[in-house]
Amino acid sequence: MVSKPDPPTQARMAKALNVKQQVVNYLLKHTLKKKCHKNPKCHHLNERSVQIRRQRSWPLYRLLHQDIWREFITTDEAWIYLSDTNAKSKVQYLSRDQNRRNLTRQPRFLIQKK
Repeated sequence: MVSKPDPPTQARMAKALNVKQQVVNYLLKHTLKKKCHKNPKCHHLNERSVQIRRQRSWPLYRLLHQDIWREFITTDEAWIYLSDTNAKSKVQYLSRDQNRRNLTRQPRFLIQKK
């Protein structure tokens, strides 16, 4: 169960195995020697959103690339970061000898110059 890239939660595993969640937690940590890591958030955009962002990002880049950006501050962080990850699991279980950096997801959206 835990070796899948999108593992079920400890509560779901406990319900499926008919044991307490504390038992599942103990087995993951001590018996299987797995460590729980939160998955990094990644972008999930449809094609229309990608096109809109490309159209809007290039004029903004041209405006900001010559130190003109020092005159104002933008606070629209939702434009850059998205919290919706298609309901994938937010954790992954790794062996203690595995490196987390090798298992991070790559972003699906990159801004390119025209």
